[in-house]
Amino acid sequence: MIEEGTKLYNKALEQGIAPEQARLFLPAYGMYVRWRWTVSLHGVLTFLDQRLPGDAQKEIQDYANAMYSLIKPKF
Repeated sequence: MIEEGTKLYNKALEQGIAPEQARLFLPAYGMYVRWRWTVSLHGVLTFLDQRLPGDAQKEIQDYANAMYSLIKPKF
């Protein structure tokens, strides 16, 4: 499994995929994890202000949209 993940990772890099995304082929990076975080409302609004616009990376925009849908009903 580790060898296959390493091969896929290297192949993805050769094809021009960003290392941050290619790491998902490595066994430890593809595992599902649960985490909890705290942040101030000001911090969330700053994050959304920076990550919702169209010039932000697609993946972080998706994350920001998910966060926005969670906080919008409460705030």
